Amino acid sequence: MTNVTLPNLRRFKFKGTSAYLEALLPWIATPLLEKLQIVFFNQLVFSLTHLLRFMGTTENLRFRSATISIYSHGVSIGVHPREGTTVYPFDMHVICEHLHHKLSTRSGQYSLR
Repeated sequence: MTNVTLPNLRRFKFKGTSAYLEALLPWIATPLLEKLQIVFFNQLVFSLTHLLRFMGTTENLRFRSATISIYSHGVSIGVHPREGTTVYPFDMHVICEHLHHKLSTRSGQYSLR
């Protein structure tokens, strides 16, 4: 396969399974990407070894803090490039109807710094 650079791509939204995303990420570069959204459906275990490397190839996806929200139907992660901003250059949602059977904590919102 040939690597592809998408120099003008600013927004990328992926919906599917982590296996498809992991198969795609090593082959593309998006140096000016400003927004990355990922949605996984009904998948509780996944590996994202290429995601961090992919995010490191663009300066616009760097972040200082993250917010993790846990709900009965899924988990949401949003990252903040600087304090006080509500813009998420990267967000990921894991939607799973049976997540409430797997979590022992109550729904809520958590922040990482």
